[in-house]
Amino acid sequence: MEGFNERTRARAVRPAGGDFAAAVYGSILAAAVVASLDVGDVAAPAMTVSLGGTMIVFWLSHVWADAVADRMRDGRSYAWGRLRAAAMWHWPMLEAALGPLAALALADLGVWSRATAVGVALAISVVQLVGWGIVVGRRTFDSWPAALLSGAVDGLLGFALVILKTLVH
Repeated sequence: MEGFNERTRARAVRPAGGDFAAAVYGSILAAAVVASLDVGDVAAPAMTVSLGGTMIVFWLSHVWADAVADRMRDGRSYAWGRLRAAAMWHWPMLEAALGPLAALALADLGVWSRATAVGVALAISVVQLVGWGIVVGRRTFDSWPAALLSGAVDGLLGFALVILKTLVH
């Protein structure tokens, strides 16, 4: 097909803006990491490094898995453009960690306590989940009640992590 290069193929397979599932997954993962680290006696700087490192490793794992799956579907020689497209598609997973990371970094800087940082990081994750759920619901169902229900379901996933953390801690 003339004019059908890697960039055109990437746009045809993946809509612009990245993967909403990656953003939802990133928000849940960030909340889970923060909640699990808060159960132990982990210092605020170690929490920040652990969250950032975990998010990067999971993002790289998703990019690699996507690249391998893409190669299996399309046997042509692999090009950096295809890998870059996979990395950008999963980028929202890392973006979802920025708010929680900022909350933890503020504790590292002494702006607030570690406990406050954990609470704010978890709240940010839950709010992001509700927001992503509403956006996805609006695009998928094209009605506000369904979009709000989608947001509530996503928010409940994050809230479940907060409840589990509270029960264990």
